[in-house]
Amino acid sequence: MSLSPGFRCLRRFRLLGLVVLGLPASVACTENGEAPPYWEGGGARGPASPGGARPGGRGGAKNDDGEGIGGDMGDTGGTGGTDAAGGTGGTDAADGTGGTEGAVAEWPTTLAVRELDEDFGLGSRNFADDGTVHLRLGSGGWSSTKYQGSPIDLEATGSALWAAFVPKSDKNHFITIRQLTPLSPVLAVARRRTFQDIFQALSVPADPDPLRAQILVRVTNRRGEPLAFVIPQVRDARVIMYRTFGSWTEFGEQTSGDGMFLAADVPASSFPGSIAKVILSGAVSASFEVPVAAGAVTLFDAAVD
Repeated sequence: MSLSPGFRCLRRFRLLGLVVLGLPASVACTENGEAPPYWEGGGARGPASPGGARPGGRGGAKNDDGEGIGGDMGDTGGTGGTDAAGGTGGTDAADGTGGTEGAVAEWPTTLAVRELDEDFGLGSRNFADDGTVHLRLGSGGWSSTKYQGSPIDLEATGSALWAAFVPKSDKNHFITIRQLTPLSPVLAVARRRTFQDIFQALSVPADPDPLRAQILVRVTNRRGEPLAFVIPQVRDARVIMYRTFGSWTEFGEQTSGDGMFLAADVPASSFPGSIAKVILSGAVSASFEVPVAAGAVTLFDAAVD
């Protein structure tokens, strides 16, 4: 399968067009901000819709008798968009038609590369070893820049950007693919030891297959809080493992309060790779398409409403 521009969401989400380096790059999912049907006395206020690179959500309107439709009784003002990843939400509108367009957060001018730690956070020091940084273009191709232990120049627009780090030596580190945002513009490098330790938690301990991909997903709400009771599906993954209280297990069907799972040994071609589909159900309903590559780890923060 050839690379596609970004990921898609299920029909209960609306698409948000993004641009990377002047080309369409990926899409993100947001809740429908339309007002619910009117009922006597005025309904509850309709949910806000995230801002960012699109107008804020439509708030409560009024019917002919001045009663609220999706707003409080007699309320003429609707709530606009709330904050979205990479953007500032819209503001309230006095006539209930919705918020103004949210401003998109600015990207930094440099891109840092750091090692992923044992708790799957990012360290504070620049990664010391040489390698190559690849940025995915909207056309599905990749641009390349040499990395030599210090941040590289970055030119990006929009709300998201897929990037990959290919280490000069793969003895201790994986090729690592991660989606960046203006609020998290750091490219991570995954250590082999970290994922070898995860695989040792299998009932039959093994090592990551060097001819397949690993997809590490953290499921959160829009505030960055991890979500439990999410059921993941990734086609042809050999096993899906779940992080629970800091430990990993293959036994279970849904995320814990950690909100993390690993789709292990997913079929993929060599870098720049192919696309894998991640389907989430249970506590949420969403699907994403993420880039994967043989011998690589894809890190993906799935922010859902």
